[in-house]
This record gives sequence, structure tokens and C-alpha cells, in this order.
Amino acid sequence: MENIALVDMDGTLADFRGALDRDLRARLGDDLEKLSPKTLQQVEYLIRGQGGWYRNLKPLPLGFALVKMLQSIGFRIMIMTKSSKEAKNAWTEKVEWISQHLPEADMMVTQDKGIVYGKVLVDDYPGHFLRWLEHRPRGVVVMPRQPWNKEIEARENIHPVSPDDDLSGLKPVLEAAYRR
Repeated sequence: MENIALVDMDGTLADFRGALDRDLRARLGDDLEKLSPKTLQQVEYLIRGQGGWYRNLKPLPLGFALVKMLQSIGFRIMIMTKSSKEAKNAWTEKVEWISQHLPEADMMVTQDKGIVYGKVLVDDYPGHFLRWLEHRPRGVVVMPRQPWNKEIEARENIHPVSPDDDLSGLKPVLEAAYRR
């Protein structure tokens, strides 16, 4: 099997949530919790559907440090992102974003990350990486810490990381996955 490391885009490489929160507050003010979940979701779709929105997301340094580490070990990098069916521009703009920021990486847009092969998955969203682990019990997940995954504890195959962490302790784990 090929040594593939799958790396998520939104929340791992690109600041999706920061941009969305900023744009929601710019349009609706600070009282977002007063809106119904359905209304909030509809406004989010409108924001994300604007031309250029995905293309202009800011890179997250931690995600790029993890990609650099994976590349130094020898992994083939596959950026794997889930895309909204509601924001039609997302598919094209995500490909453009990846081409600009990681032109050497392969990429795929999928609706189900759980079915994609890789030895390592770098992803911030528990719904994606827990499903992926169902099919790959020996797989290694590197989880960039975000507010929505703070309840996930470190395990043998789940490794939470934060921007101010020393990543050197993670390298032997990734090297072992590469050799397996």
C-alpha cells in the first residue's frame, strides 16, 4: 500500500470557522444566538456561496507545519475536503485554494471521508475522523485542537495538537505509520 497522508482543508489548513464567524458578525452583529438554527444556517450558506469566499480563506500555520512534517517523512500528501452541495462555488474555489497554497499536493473533494484510504488523517472534525477510524483501526489521526473537538481525548491512534505544541513527539508516531 502507498504511504498516503490525508489532510483536511477547512479548520486544519484553512481558517474556515474564523472567516465564517467574522462574516456572520459583520452582517448580523453579535447576537447570533438569538437566531434560529435554520436561519443561521441559511445565512451561512449565503455567505459561503459568495464568489471568492473559499478562495480567500487564510492559511492556518499548524496545518502547514503538519504537512511539512509528513512530507519530510515521505508521505504522499492528499488534501481531502468535504464540500457543500449548497455553496456551488466551494468545489472550484477549494481546488483553487489548494493549488495556490499546496501546489505539490494531490487533492480530492468527497462527501464521505470515511471511505478514503490513507495511513494518516489530519482532521479537526470528530465526525470525519471517527468514521475514518471505523474502517482503519490501525490508522493514525492527528487532530488540530478546535473548540468543537475539545472533548476528544488523546488515544493510541488519536493525537490532538495545538498551535503552541512541540510537534517533535508526534514525528515518531508518524514515522511508525509510514513504515507499517
